[in-house]
Amino acid sequence: MRYLLFFVILISSPAFSDNSYLLLDKTNTIFDPSIRDHIEFYKDETNKLSAQEIQFKNFESLQKYLNTPYEPDATYWFKLKISNNSRHTLWYLEILDPFIERINFSEKKDTLFNYKSTGSAERFDTRPLAHKNFLFPINLQRNESTTVYFSYKTPTKNGLRITIRKAETLFEYATNEYYFLGIFYGILLIMGLYNLFIYFSTKESIYIFYVLYVLTYCINSYRIDGMGFKYVWGNFPEINIFIVSTSRLLLILGFYFYSDKFLSIKQISLKLNRYLIISLILYTLLFTINNLLINSHILDYFYLVPFSLIYVAGVLAYKKGNAGAKYFLIALNFFLLCYTIYLLRGEHLIPTSIFTIYSLNFGFLVEVVIFSYGMAQRLRIEQERKERLQEEHIKQLQENDRLKNDYNKTLEAKIEQRTEELRLKNIELSDTLQVLKEKNLQIENFNKHLEIDNKALSNNIQEINKARFQLKDLTLEEFQKIYPDEEACFKYLADLKWSKGYCCKKCNGVSSYTGKTPHSKRCSKCNYDESATAFTIFHNSKMAVTSSFYLIYLILANKNISSHELSNQLGIRQKTCWAYKKRILERLEAKGASKITSKDWGKLFTIDTHKI
Repeated sequence: MRYLLFFVILISSPAFSDNSYLLLDKTNTIFDPSIRDHIEFYKDETNKLSAQEIQFKNFESLQKYLNTPYEPDATYWFKLKISNNSRHTLWYLEILDPFIERINFSEKKDTLFNYKSTGSAERFDTRPLAHKNFLFPINLQRNESTTVYFSYKTPTKNGLRITIRKAETLFEYATNEYYFLGIFYGILLIMGLYNLFIYFSTKESIYIFYVLYVLTYCINSYRIDGMGFKYVWGNFPEINIFIVSTSRLLLILGFYFYSDKFLSIKQISLKLNRYLIISLILYTLLFTINNLLINSHILDYFYLVPFSLIYVAGVLAYKKGNAGAKYFLIALNFFLLCYTIYLLRGEHLIPTSIFTIYSLNFGFLVEVVIFSYGMAQRLRIEQERKERLQEEHIKQLQENDRLKNDYNKTLEAKIEQRTEELRLKNIELSDTLQVLKEKNLQIENFNKHLEIDNKALSNNIQEINKARFQLKDLTLEEFQKIYPDEEACFKYLADLKWSKGYCCKKCNGVSSYTGKTPHSKRCSKCNYDESATAFTIFHNSKMAVTSSFYLIYLILANKNISSHELSNQLGIRQKTCWAYKKRILERLEAKGASKITSKDWGKLFTIDTHKI
């Protein structure tokens, strides 16, 4: 009988009479997944039902809500019955998701309703308690029960991460949480300012990209933990919605630009960098489409593609000897470990604690510290490289200075030697000038004798004219009709030289083409250029070839003609005529052709036929 009475009392208690969530003294956890077993839901497709009206609807199991497709245009109501079986009277229902745009919360106690409305799309001061999460106070006496109704309005399905904690547990946890977040953001601020100062002192762009990466993560973290909405833009919910929708995109872009500077991805692999840029463009497009049209959490995970490519770039950089790649990979692996903990906690595979909740923050904190250390090491290595190059440069300058001094000494010695040589040359030149003076005196005496001879020869004009008449000499006008210009003279010489065919004096080649001077020939085999006057009596003559022709003609016509008469007829200096006549007469004697006359004078022109 005693056991039967106990059983009746037991089944009549709130724990067994309905689906109530029982509050106990030992309830002290951050998050109790079992609370979802007591929640029921109702889908309001009209979006018009109030809390008073919704209480009469037939609610269904939460499992059905989790397993059916989500309709963002409908309003989803949730009901939770709560019974207090503890000595604590003040409890807080906490919704751990800070991204819910609108929440309507109602508590029914007997027949009274306590209604509250808030959300991330509303001003922060609409919240019942100034906390980064959504907190709704529940006052229950021991063995008292209540029923709460709340509706979500979100573009995507919510996982209903809900917990109920007594005031002491909540305040203790909130204190620890804010203490940890204060340290977290404080360290990030210090790291950002520190590297910003380094940027201003070194002008290395990698430090400004590091600061931007830290800034984008802070914005993303503000989005995740709701601290930004509480402390920064609480009066501007539009900014909150914008940051919630864009912070992840800004984070992956900031991480790419920083990684590109840290690892020099373009230098590692242009192909990998191209794939990485394409993946970022695709992620940006999918991210935009998802936020505007689809609102699915699945597409958010596409950011793992550029993240994985950046990880591959880190591995390649390490293999190619990048000094900072080692620290980059260590930091990235640690962050991946913390990210894995974060995912496991979300799937309820590991216990929920302040560490597992903020494992991403802890991982990022260690990551940026390692990154900063890696950049410091990179800067140190770069500084050592610059110092080494500077030392090598100084050594090279010293070596150049030594070589310069040696060269100057050698040059001074050569200058002294050359000065001495010039002094000796000047002495030799002075002696030569003295000899030339003596020779000039001899020439002057010789010229005086020539003048006497020329005067004697000029008296024999009649005999000379008679000789010209017998040889049928030509006048200058008649001669100029035969050889009117240099072109005619050169042509005559060329025809005379090569009358039997061309033969190169250098290589015996018989093929030629036009040379660089009139009527010259260039060998097709060795490119030797032979002028029309080469190897003739006119070679290197300073007298015009037309004048030389007529002078030779006059000499051959009358070998006794004086240099004075030649000078008068040609308008050339008497000394020049005398020297030219002497040269021609010597050539006649050398050739043994003293009987050559002006009729067959061409035999005199070619003077050498040997090779050069």
